[in-house]
Amino acid sequence: AADYALSLLSRMEELRNTDSATPSIAPDVKSYTKVINAIARSGREDAGEQAEEILNRMIHDEAADLSPNTFTYTYVIDAYARSPSSKAPHAAQRLIEEMERLRAEGDPEVRPTTRAWNSVISAWAQWKGEEMAWGRVGSGAERAEACLDIMEELANTTGNEEVRPNSYNYNSVISALANSQDDGAASRAEAILERMEN
Repeated sequence: AADYALSLLSRMEELRNTDSATPSIAPDVKSYTKVINAIARSGREDAGEQAEEILNRMIHDEAADLSPNTFTYTYVIDAYARSPSSKAPHAAQRLIEEMERLRAEGDPEVRPTTRAWNSVISAWAQWKGEEMAWGRVGSGAERAEACLDIMEELANTTGNEEVRPNSYNYNSVISALANSQDDGAASRAEAILERMEN
């Protein structure tokens, strides 16, 4: 499905760029977003990179003059969250931060949401940390847990209630802690459960 969606998008772009093109053939934000979603669901190892490539193609296509929206970014983050790449959680985090920057700059079409954040949490939950010469640095569960703190701070400081953690976010972090080898993970999961109840 992703290959077919990509070929249709390419064909739409080609037709738009010909003299005989009609405006109804030109891809719009929904077209790009649906292709990105198809890529995210494809199960490809490089789905995150490929989805972000389409996002950038949309952003930098002067002929199209289109701006991505919340859904577009969320599906790119989803693609990274489903990727086994060790770079995926870093890319997902970078994109959610870009969404927050765009919202803060007044872009009415882009707002981080609990859905997008849950994909970032899922990406971190799969991350095994980084091996450095002096030992392991961080864990995915720690990073997933930090996402909750960021979400609460954003909701409190920006007034964007769409980022206030919900039960899915809390449960995703509790699951990440339960599956981790972190010292004290059980007590941290219990503390998050208490936080969720309050």
